[in-house]
Amino acid sequence: MDKLMNKLLNLVLNISRFFVNLLHRLFKYTMNKLIAIAIIWALLLLPCEPSFAQETITRVDKINYCRAISPICNDKLQSDYHWWEDHGVPDQIQKNTYLSRYVEPAVSNVEHVVFIASGQRFGDIDDNLLTGQQDERKFKKRESSRNLSVSTQSLAYRLFNEGVYSANNTFAGLAFDARFNWGFSDSNKSDIVNAYFSWLKSKFNSSNLKSVYLAGHSRGGALVLRLAKKFQQEFPNAVVIVHTFDPVPNKSHGELGVFNSSIDNPSAGYPRDTALLENKGNWAWRSNFRTYYEHKKNFSVFNMLIGGQIFGLAQETRAVTIDTGYAQGEDLGWYFQRWYNMLSLGFPPVPSLPPLPGFQSQDGDGHTEIAKTTRTVNHALEHVRDRLNVLLNNIAPAATASASSSYCEPSGLNCYSPLRINDTDLDTRVGADFSWTNEVDSASEWVKLTWPELINTNYIEIFTSEGLPIRNYRIEYFDGSNWRTIQEISGNESVHIRHQFGDIQTTAIRLIDINGSAVEPAFGRINEIVVVGDWVNPPNEKPVARCTASPSNGIGMVQSKLSGTDSFDTDGTIVSYRWEFSNGFVAFEPEVTRRFFSKPNSNVTRFIAKLTVTDDDGAKSDTKCFITVRSISNNCSDPSRVDFCPK
Repeated sequence: MDKLMNKLLNLVLNISRFFVNLLHRLFKYTMNKLIAIAIIWALLLLPCEPSFAQETITRVDKINYCRAISPICNDKLQSDYHWWEDHGVPDQIQKNTYLSRYVEPAVSNVEHVVFIASGQRFGDIDDNLLTGQQDERKFKKRESSRNLSVSTQSLAYRLFNEGVYSANNTFAGLAFDARFNWGFSDSNKSDIVNAYFSWLKSKFNSSNLKSVYLAGHSRGGALVLRLAKKFQQEFPNAVVIVHTFDPVPNKSHGELGVFNSSIDNPSAGYPRDTALLENKGNWAWRSNFRTYYEHKKNFSVFNMLIGGQIFGLAQETRAVTIDTGYAQGEDLGWYFQRWYNMLSLGFPPVPSLPPLPGFQSQDGDGHTEIAKTTRTVNHALEHVRDRLNVLLNNIAPAATASASSSYCEPSGLNCYSPLRINDTDLDTRVGADFSWTNEVDSASEWVKLTWPELINTNYIEIFTSEGLPIRNYRIEYFDGSNWRTIQEISGNESVHIRHQFGDIQTTAIRLIDINGSAVEPAFGRINEIVVVGDWVNPPNEKPVARCTASPSNGIGMVQSKLSGTDSFDTDGTIVSYRWEFSNGFVAFEPEVTRRFFSKPNSNVTRFIAKLTVTDDDGAKSDTKCFITVRSISNNCSDPSRVDFCPK
């Protein structure tokens, strides 16, 4: 009974908020109140998208607050968020930034980073099904933190509850108010992006990072698109996945590479050329995301759009799409796009209404609703599961790529090398920087991946060139004696092609009998091949040698403990240690203690200790430790008391 009452109460609250907004617009202009009442009663008869019924709790911090407010605010920046001060973000922006460290394991355990940002706020905290935040009053000036509800229907909650990520090795941050406003100056926005990037980087060790998942609505979408670029640049080997829900750039500032051209939502019922007054249809600005992101290594963007007007903001404040983004379900492999209308978001149609001045269309209101429905959250979860599985388990980079021939321009430059097909760059543009293609009119063209050991696989993705996709080809694998067909394709027109098949074990896979597009059939362009699989018998990984010296510096004489115990082997154990010093001394223990004396007639002497470790398969790795000794006297004059003096 209590559950039913809660659901009914949430339903009434949702309807009430909707009606208040509707009445404001209806009565903004002179009109007959009876018409407005009739419309409202008609809408009352309609079912609504379910409200947030269940919840969990997280602590939300206002990163800067007032310890005292008389006579002025005595600022206090919370210690975990010093990055905002370090990067020069103004205090007033800090005081309106609300963040949650939703999941925070030890830094040494973190392999994955999740960050989700809601849209720009105009006052109190608004409900949002990405972060899971619900309607909440704004913090008081002296309030530093508050325990707030997170919906169990939300993207943030379900990422962990449904096993997409683990709380044991994933840091998750939520921005209930990212304070990344549309009207901020370019310098302020750059400072804010840098602060978020530094904060997130402080949550993991760089050598452990495997994936980054960023999601954002409206201005939060613009923030995560900018953060993605920084993660790409600094961590090119990590998987970076970005989900945006009607992301809003500042076109007048050229943010996100936006330019003065737009695209109508192909699925919405309110094109701008038939719109009235404030109802100006559903559309988005164009951006050339292909060049905005310098590379597409292990990269994936899923852009969910409705293109509705944002109430109370300038008409030009709209979402952003890729410059060719007409398609309802565009799939470039690294860039996915989906247009929505209110029906596809799960809302019922509005009854036929007279053309009332000032009335904003149902699809026009969709900018906020796209972040409040389980349908878009479901689509996001489906996409992130898929991309994590494919990109984290791509075994193609471990193979050697070769081809029957490779085309080079007459100058000898710009050769279309087969090395492009497994470099993890999913860019689907045309050109030698992005793809392999064959010599002109060569017969039975093929491109091949060869592994040093047997692999298991049942799934391949092929990325071809935009506008010039390969039409016909055959996929084969080598069974140890012969080439056997996996699948044969004809008439392909897609840029991004998926192939699922029965389990195989092989050391080589090739595409053969490749025919190019209808425009240039003699050239078969392949930008990338992704092979999801694992080793049958994994090849041995070299151990990682690490050494420390404690202390590593001193005056006159330093007695230092040299340790190699931080060395490790990912697929076995370390069986031996070897220390070598420049005077010829050798030791074989994991830890060695030695004395180092300053060199006569030298102000500073630097000593080197080389450590070599060997694993249980005989693979070796080495590293060096350095000890610095500053001189105060001739400490090497009496050989009888010297453990080690430099030669």
